[in-house]
Amino acid sequence: MNLHDVRRQLRDNLETVRARIAAAARRAGRLPDEIRLVVVTKYVGESVIRELLALGVRDLGENRVQQLVKRVELLGAAAAGLHESSPQSAAPRWHMIGHLQRNKVRKLLPHVRIIHSLDSTRLAQEVQQRAADHGVLVDALIEVNVSGEASKQGISPSDAPRLAQFVRGCDHLRLRGLMTMAPLSDSPEAARRPVAALRDLLAQL
Repeated sequence: MNLHDVRRQLRDNLETVRARIAAAARRAGRLPDEIRLVVVTKYVGESVIRELLALGVRDLGENRVQQLVKRVELLGAAAAGLHESSPQSAAPRWHMIGHLQRNKVRKLLPHVRIIHSLDSTRLAQEVQQRAADHGVLVDALIEVNVSGEASKQGISPSDAPRLAQFVRGCDHLRLRGLMTMAPLSDSPEAARRPVAALRDLLAQL
């Protein structure tokens, strides 16, 4: 597949996904602009990422610290997302979407400002300390294991309020919401149940 075909396929896929997001938002009584699309790039090369940026994608996700840092370095200093950019800028905002170990936080910051997998007070303390060292504010989602599956990462629903309270007391860490992984299933209802439970938990925090 040549570059022209890749660009066309990416454009078509993005249009399809954005249309589905807009339709889902309308059904839920929300505005499509309230939904942020994060494109996960762990299986593609840097040339595809550059094409995504050219198509207006700004939020990119990686699940491994080493890979994320490598991509930031290859795409240039602006790719760290350390500065607010104009709509025309190609600088992406990097999201850490995978499980994060405390000993990897030093390497991760300040390359990201959004962590989707905060799951313990000890990890929150480490992020707070490293963010303070760099003088940055890090957004975070608390990862909650709503389904209780042993194969899933995340804090238990009963422990989430305590972690949320701790994060709210940090001056370099900002709680932006909750995250969970739905069970792998062909049934949409199987995915809706844990998301609904997560929504109820968020309302209690």
